[in-house]
Amino acid sequence: MIFFKFLFAVLVLSGIFSCKKTKYETTTVKALVFDENTQQYISNVKILLYEVQQATSLFGGHPTIKGGVIKEANTDANGQADFGEFEAKKSSDYYYVVSEDHGINYTVPANVKKGESNTIPFTVHAYAYITIKFIQPPPYNTGDSLSVSFTNYKFPWNPFKITNSNYSQFSIVNLYVGHEYINIDKYKSGIYTNIKDTVFYSASSIYEYHVYW
Repeated sequence: MIFFKFLFAVLVLSGIFSCKKTKYETTTVKALVFDENTQQYISNVKILLYEVQQATSLFGGHPTIKGGVIKEANTDANGQADFGEFEAKKSSDYYYVVSEDHGINYTVPANVKKGESNTIPFTVHAYAYITIKFIQPPPYNTGDSLSVSFTNYKFPWNPFKITNSNYSQFSIVNLYVGHEYINIDKYKSGIYTNIKDTVFYSASSIYEYHVYW
């Protein structure tokens, strides 16, 4: 009898420890961020790893979905954000999502496979940040005008235009990265001048562009 009690205790304990061992799955995650315009990988992009829990009420109805960020990483010079290893909860109530740093809809499906080595690609249209300075700034003489338009070589149908009448509204503008074709129109003292320029902007960088009167 004592032997059977001992054997029962051993089986119970081994079952408990077995459950503990299988409660989590070791998972690795990397993300790669690639810019569609420049065909380059992008550095210094913040990527977030979310743990999401989906719980169904005993009374039925739609499941409750909640979650939060458990890790974050910035991409390196090769466009890679490496989260390393983490312990993913094995329960089917939990799933994991890697996302860019602009919020998440928790109803999206998981893009991280538990217990595996994951490399998740992101293809984006990245931006650069440009301060446009008018030198000399308005006001000008009556009838004078100065305007500049930026046209991205990938999006020629959607130029960004700024003039001497609205330039003060744009301290910094976001433009798609890559080559921007710049067209400047000046009308000064009855004389019209047109200037064309081309500039290459890299992702997540800050620039100044001077428009001279």
